[in-house]
Amino acid sequence: MTKYVILGLAVALLSCKTVTVNHSNFTVSDANTEIGSAGLQKNTLFKNDFLTYAFPIIDNKVRVEVVISPFTKTFNKAYQKKVAGDQGKAKINFADSLKFKPEMAVIRILDLRGYVDEINSEANKSIVDFLKNTENARLVTGIATTLSLENIAKIRQADSYYLINEQDHKYSLQLFKANKKTDVIDLQQGVIVGYELSKCCWSLNKKSNWYLANIITECHSCEGNTFSKVKEKERNKNLFKM
Repeated sequence: MTKYVILGLAVALLSCKTVTVNHSNFTVSDANTEIGSAGLQKNTLFKNDFLTYAFPIIDNKVRVEVVISPFTKTFNKAYQKKVAGDQGKAKINFADSLKFKPEMAVIRILDLRGYVDEINSEANKSIVDFLKNTENARLVTGIATTLSLENIAKIRQADSYYLINEQDHKYSLQLFKANKKTDVIDLQQGVIVGYELSKCCWSLNKKSNWYLANIITECHSCEGNTFSKVKEKERNKNLFKM
């Protein structure tokens, strides 16, 4: 009987720390976590926490996917908990009986290759060093967030979306329709209820220097000639061969 109680407790704790949107689990945290940022994931039995370290400079816009979905009971529960003590934002009301439910936006980085190239740029050297040298360092590559009705309407009218980096390391969502820019949405205006993280895969270039080769979700492993950690011994061996 005891093992079933423990199993039930574990399931309950897991459900409190994640929210499911469109069959995907998003981590729920009190932290204000922005898509595109780099930081440190810290988990305990009862709580998730993400400590934002930096916002990589994005000189070239990065393609993202945006999906609009209705609120669910579990999403609303996580949302209400997140905004309970925030008097600065207008609250969204939800009831399961509503015919037309409020909606959220799921935003994911679609062009992972382009995002990785931006991180590897000279402007982000300190961020690459942080990712290489910090255990549990992660990149935020997806969010589930609320948006205003006006911004949701703008998203529906667009046909492509990009993450851009404006002044003060601020990320925004740039909208296009038929290859023409139509609008820019400030993502900080919404309430980010959940987030998805990606971990790093590293490889050596021709000069035997480590670089960020790929980013993958938590449930996957680095493939090919890439590694989850920088291997100093291997680097020294390659330098000796040269």
